Amino acid sequence: MQLQRILNNRLFLSLAGGLLMSAAWWEHLPAVIMLVALVPFIHILNISSRSKVSSSLVFSSVFPGFLVFNILSFSWLTKASPAGGVMAIIAHSILLSLVFWLTFKISLKSGKITGALSLVSFWLAYEFTCLHIDIISPWLNSGNVFGKEAYLVQWYEFTGTAGGSLWIIISNIIIYELLSSISGKESYKLIMAAALTVILFPPLISFAVASRTPERTGRAGFVIVQPNIDPYTEKFDSIPFTKQFGRMLRDAGNALNDGTDWVLLPETAIDDPFPEESSPGNVYIKQAKEFLDMHPGVDLIFGATSLTGKKHPGKAKERGDTALHNSAVHLSSEGYPEFYHKSKLVPGIEKEIVILPYFLMRLIIPDLGGSMSGYTPQDEREVFIHSETGVKLAPIICYESAYGEFVTSYLQKGADVLAIITNDGWWDKTAGYKQHYWFASLRAIENRRPVIRCANTGISCICDINGKTLSSTGWWEKDILEGEISLVNYTSFYSKHGDYIYRFFTFSAVIILILAFIAAPIRKLRFAG
Repeated sequence: MQLQRILNNRLFLSLAGGLLMSAAWWEHLPAVIMLVALVPFIHILNISSRSKVSSSLVFSSVFPGFLVFNILSFSWLTKASPAGGVMAIIAHSILLSLVFWLTFKISLKSGKITGALSLVSFWLAYEFTCLHIDIISPWLNSGNVFGKEAYLVQWYEFTGTAGGSLWIIISNIIIYELLSSISGKESYKLIMAAALTVILFPPLISFAVASRTPERTGRAGFVIVQPNIDPYTEKFDSIPFTKQFGRMLRDAGNALNDGTDWVLLPETAIDDPFPEESSPGNVYIKQAKEFLDMHPGVDLIFGATSLTGKKHPGKAKERGDTALHNSAVHLSSEGYPEFYHKSKLVPGIEKEIVILPYFLMRLIIPDLGGSMSGYTPQDEREVFIHSETGVKLAPIICYESAYGEFVTSYLQKGADVLAIITNDGWWDKTAGYKQHYWFASLRAIENRRPVIRCANTGISCICDINGKTLSSTGWWEKDILEGEISLVNYTSFYSKHGDYIYRFFTFSAVIILILAFIAAPIRKLRFAG
């Protein structure tokens, strides 16, 4: 009896659910915990429906659990932006609670089966919204949790991370039904068979998919420099950028070999803004040219802050007639510099979000290397083509690697390799840099492209097309990686079609809302009249 009271206590259930979700994201525990983590929240819906409580009580019941989850899994954001981190935690907790609040209201109106469909649709619609609304983030979208166990989700090449989210929510629903049906012998056997199918079939597919070996069409050699410069005490204050850049080039030169095609340096390797139009005479470009002249056949990619005269009204704060960019720069010994401008910007830090008076925003959000002035993105993706081999490299800057469909745009430009440059030192030794590292494996699987990742500090790595890390650096270590990757000529289903699962269930969510809150009341009024 006492146990029954505990299991029906909404606060206990909510906190248990939040802790289970957080455990799934912890690097030392298996991600498959997510397959049961939502069961306590679903039980809250069920007992609330039986006792016919108000929908507001359901919202207030699930909110503590989602708040615990976001605090434990997303609080690293407060390291660089205390106010921004708090706002993100609260916003995501509210939105997740709204998913269950809406599901409860629908299930009261339309029954259990429609309620289950609503939960699936609203959950995926929430994650789709996170991918497309700038003031929130897709970072903790549930399908991302399998980035640390890529061998389980090789089928992401067909579905993207939305497939993982769908697997999670359906598994939780059917496992809850399994637990609820224990007393009914016949129904229990049927639901047990369904649960085993739902839980085991995706990993089996994963192992089958991973066993394939696409034909190798070429190779590319890389040297990746992780300089490990502290962004809080060194990078923007005590060490001149000419000296930082010179050290990186020297370290790269010492690691070059006959098979090296590319040298990769991290995001904002240079954070001293310079005009792109006059870049051939720029001191940093001259440094790079001198390096490349000594190493013919090698192309260089590095992060920089650049300026252009192009205006993009409403997209970023501009300095007079110029726009500021967080850029990836491509340079060879023979050609002129090419620039790609980061286009998925961190809200409130790299992209100005006006929710408070400007002087207050200045006080509570840090100037991360001059970014508070706002960066200007570019409309389309771009690839860098090696000057001799013709291999096409996709420059992905930091936060952009959290967006699956966004990255597929590089594949449509013919990208052979995905290259992520980042600076994860802002988050210190927290879960943030580890979670960010997992995204490299997910993008490799979705697009079946090798990934090279260069961090100022964090984890620099080389991943194969199955998302397996071939080599990596440690946290907060100055290091250099050198290696070779195999290229393949294969375009995945996800690369062609993107987030079709998210779109389908978002459309489904809209239809459910229209039928429940617009069409049904109108029909009642007609009959009443």
